[in-house]
Amino acid sequence: MDSILSSDLIKMRRAWFWRLVILFPLFIITLELGLMLMNWDQVQSELAHGKGYMIWSSMWTITYYSDFVGIHLLVTLLATILANMEHQARTWKLILSMPVSRVQLYLTKCFWLIVGVLTSRILLMLAYVIIGIAMGAQDSLNWNRLFSFTVFPVLAAFALMGVQLWLSMVMKNQAVSIVAGGIGAIIGIYGLNLSGGLEYNPWSLPFHILFNGLNMMTEPSYITMDPTLEWNWVFISIGMSVVLFVAGAFHLANKEVD
Repeated sequence: MDSILSSDLIKMRRAWFWRLVILFPLFIITLELGLMLMNWDQVQSELAHGKGYMIWSSMWTITYYSDFVGIHLLVTLLATILANMEHQARTWKLILSMPVSRVQLYLTKCFWLIVGVLTSRILLMLAYVIIGIAMGAQDSLNWNRLFSFTVFPVLAAFALMGVQLWLSMVMKNQAVSIVAGGIGAIIGIYGLNLSGGLEYNPWSLPFHILFNGLNMMTEPSYITMDPTLEWNWVFISIGMSVVLFVAGAFHLANKEVD
């Protein structure tokens, strides 16, 4: 499997994988900095009056609303790039004729997808820390809260990764997986109110964390208080992802490649 990991790493340097990993948090950070610059006088006034928590609250707001589509879009595009490295280069027959397990090949893609998504959100969290401290708001920094709205929501996206990677790997037309990811984001929001187990669909799981009433902020100062981390949604997502990753791997293993 080491050779497959190394091979993918080389291909990813030529693709947009790592650039997207960086661009997603960069876009959110740019929005945050732009908002702060537009309201610079107000920001300075808040800091002077000991309201540094307003900076963290602004970060929460920007991230919260961008996550309505951001998490699903990040997972969908990274999964598409990983699969398209093989589809576009038409290397499937060559790769699968080599003494390489198809299951190992698929699980390697799973590994890189997880690494890419988590890296993107960790970069966002670290960038927020740098901005907050540079602005002088370190006294109101709550690490648990920062983790809860940057990295924590994507921990419930493992099942989503399983679905999107499966679609991208077995379907040559990547438009299908991209459309599925877009529609899935809409389904995910409305799926929160479903019952009979349908509320546990892969697209809704990140939203169960995102829209948790216990973690909503109606008052900026709440940003300094510890959030409620509902790990049950993360464990459900991880459990579903194991099934989806294995199912996708065996589907590819038994699929005829053109």
